[in-house]
Amino acid sequence: MLTSATLTVLTLSNVVCLLHICTDSLVAIHCSSDHPNIKIGLKIKYTLNNYVDLAFLIPEGWKRDDPPPPKY
Repeated sequence: MLTSATLTVLTLSNVVCLLHICTDSLVAIHCSSDHPNIKIGLKIKYTLNNYVDLAFLIPEGWKRDDPPPPKY
């Protein structure tokens, strides 16, 4: 069993090849992630042009030469 919320068709074909999954018995179920009751929200306290409200995404003490923060 393989699950993913973001697997593209191309990536799925690569995964099937890498894992040697028999395509004769492969069942792929594609469902939309477009749900109007799910929203991404961010409470804006500061003006939009200074990005202070997004500071929580950068680890404390991070410097410009450090590796990039992990993706969310």
